[in-house]
Amino acid sequence: MAGGRIENGIYQLAADAGPSAGQHVVRIAGKRKSGRKIQVPPDEYSPEGAVVEEMVDAVPARYGENSDLIRDIASPSTEINFELESQ
Repeated sequence: MAGGRIENGIYQLAADAGPSAGQHVVRIAGKRKSGRKIQVPPDEYSPEGAVVEEMVDAVPARYGENSDLIRDIASPSTEINFELESQ
């Protein structure tokens, strides 16, 4: 498994941290604030619980947990771009 950050629509993986050659399922994930506040249960850091910004998936499930994106990696320097649709 390999992974990296996406910033401003651009990602890059170092060759030594990227996937090996071969066929791989690609999963893209991200969260965004929903604009709502939610109550979270107490834990060791907040014994009373807390009200926090709700975070929701920013990427449709078909690119994440239910991904059907499959790509062949020919070498560590393979460039692959993804045209994602919001719906």
